[in-house]
Amino acid sequence: MFPARPVRLLLVATVATTALAVSLEAQQRRASAGALTAADYARAEKFMTWNTTPLVYRSGVRPTWIVGDRFWYRVTTPDGNEAILVDAAKGTKERCTLPACTASAAAGRGGRGGGGGGGQAAMGTTGISPDGKRAAFIRDWNLWIREIPGGKETQLTTDGVKDFGYATDNAGWAKSDRPILVWSPDSRKIATFQQDQRRVGEMYLVNTQVGHPKLEAWKYPLPGDEAVSMIHRVIIDVDGPRIVRLKIDPDQHRSTLCDNLACRGSEWADVQWAPDSSAVAFASTSRDHKVTTLRVADPGSGNVREVLQEKVGTFFESGNGRVNWRYLPGSNEVIWFSERENWGHLYLYDLQSGTLKRAITSGEGNVTQVVRVDEKARVIFFQAVGREKGRDPYFPHFYRVRMDGGAPVLLTPEDATHEIALSDSGKFFVDRIRCPIRSRA
Repeated sequence: MFPARPVRLLLVATVATTALAVSLEAQQRRASAGALTAADYARAEKFMTWNTTPLVYRSGVRPTWIVGDRFWYRVTTPDGNEAILVDAAKGTKERCTLPACTASAAAGRGGRGGGGGGGQAAMGTTGISPDGKRAAFIRDWNLWIREIPGGKETQLTTDGVKDFGYATDNAGWAKSDRPILVWSPDSRKIATFQQDQRRVGEMYLVNTQVGHPKLEAWKYPLPGDEAVSMIHRVIIDVDGPRIVRLKIDPDQHRSTLCDNLACRGSEWADVQWAPDSSAVAFASTSRDHKVTTLRVADPGSGNVREVLQEKVGTFFESGNGRVNWRYLPGSNEVIWFSERENWGHLYLYDLQSGTLKRAITSGEGNVTQVVRVDEKARVIFFQAVGREKGRDPYFPHFYRVRMDGGAPVLLTPEDATHEIALSDSGKFFVDRIRCPIRSRA
């Protein structure tokens, strides 16, 4: 049986104004008659987001979940900003000062405002370890950690050099100083890489401004270049420190979503640790995104075994804006995303043999994002588009489905865009609805 349906908290419904529809219709009629004027453009500009947003109060609710099935959000009122703290379990809400609300979020280990859990909540996918006691950072192409509190620094690697550094986020247009790595749940190991860019060509950008322009240069392979950025995967035992190099050839600098390992500043979700930190799963993607291989590594020995491989004739993506595959060593399974049936669906594989056990979802419509996997109840919460007949195929809806069979259950029945923020417990979710007003002919 399904676990109890998570309670939906409907905070706000945003609709387009009828005045805007009328204005656009009037302009269309004038345009068809060849009489579009400067006044028409000025009138249309009044309805642009930057002009209308200040006129609407208590909109744009962005919930941030914290411990205890509570969340806070901030809205704009005639008197300024107002912060609200909601206890979903008790069904209460109260005003709180912004410092108090943000302090509650910090005490709750930095609650999230997005889609909730996904099986990775206990892992450090930023520089901070899951126990909050260490922060990883890059210095002189090597990886270091800093103790929190106290500030004591320890160098983890020593052989990093320019263009062959550790955890570097500097391949392609997106680049930053943050380290790309994944902490193990026990905060004792780090999965990362040493990135080889020594033979890669450079990209140049001239920043024009008052005075002399600034020239930026960084490694950036172009289509057709033989030498591209390659990563040598490593596991670092922080307490040693000790470096274990995985026993595979260097990987392409690719994720299953984009050309960068962490797309658009997100987490490195193609690396997932076992809950007991005894193994780590990772997806390797070819340069052209046509082949993706899922592997599992032993962090102590560096031994690697292949689990499954996805080959496509065009371009493989593991989801829409979020990596959808999940490593489930507790049940010896893998949840895998594929478009092999022309629609994006979820499939369940055996972790040891790599054989397909069953399709979890099927039929028309795309699974866009896996929001949460409840391994104990064997239930997946996900977002999808195009599943409901007669609806706009771009409207995302929220569903739950059993891993062991059965049709998905729709949790957001309204014909609209649903923006979901699921609590860490999975018992509650905030549903922000955006309902468009369709103009009449």
